[in-house]
Amino acid sequence: MTHKQKGFTLTEVIAALAIVGVALLYFSHISLENNEKALTAYRMRELKSVVREKIEEFLIARTSEEQHNIKYSGEFETAPGLFWSISDHERFEIPFDETEEDRQEKGYTRYLVRVQMRVFYKTMAGEKDAYNFSTMIQEVIEHE
Repeated sequence: MTHKQKGFTLTEVIAALAIVGVALLYFSHISLENNEKALTAYRMRELKSVVREKIEEFLIARTSEEQHNIKYSGEFETAPGLFWSISDHERFEIPFDETEEDRQEKGYTRYLVRVQMRVFYKTMAGEKDAYNFSTMIQEVIEHE
């Protein structure tokens, strides 16, 4: 007498559980990666905001009467552990179709100045790394 039972064998159940387990691991890995990317994007957005504020402070100080008080490096007050340095050493004359006499007659020369900021931080592994930000500003120098 043969007795036929309905259901799955132990081998089929173990194989199904293994497939479901692998799928869950894959999806949890993707979810973790997406969370890390979202966190990195959020931090970068916050960092850009802080950098923008610091560059604006620098530009205001650069054009004020108290140019000798300009800070060229420091630590962000709102982001401890992040250090910055700024430079404005590259200046390019804006070319116009005018002669040197025309410029002297106007009494000024226009320049583009590249302002670069580097933000230094430590990675999870403890290594130092940096983000680089730059912008261009127009500067007008009056002739005496």
